[in-house]
Amino acid sequence: MDWPTFNGMLLLPDASPTKQFVTGEVFHVMTGMGFSLVYCLVIHPKLPLPNTAAGNMAKAFIFAAVLTLISGFWWVPQLFDAGVFGYTFFGFNGFVGNVLWHVVYAVHLGALYNPKD
Repeated sequence: MDWPTFNGMLLLPDASPTKQFVTGEVFHVMTGMGFSLVYCLVIHPKLPLPNTAAGNMAKAFIFAAVLTLISGFWWVPQLFDAGVFGYTFFGFNGFVGNVLWHVVYAVHLGALYNPKD
């Protein structure tokens, strides 16, 4: 599941594979940072869970679950014509990979942004 290259192919369709990979990776990281800021500044304060370690982790998992669903049901099928969660292209691994990496994102987000009441 080479998302950096896929992103690079969308952004720079005529570039070399190396430029596509680097551009796609930078774009994906910057997008993740942008979503993290939206989460911290807008979404987290509005979720009705306590600002405890468990509550903050749950908030991060809720946010990541929404991103996973948007990615799997809209982004991947729309842009890559790969079916829901990339199933027609990647098979079950597309689903597992998408969910797994969004879980990793949630764990990091919940651990790093952990404000107290």
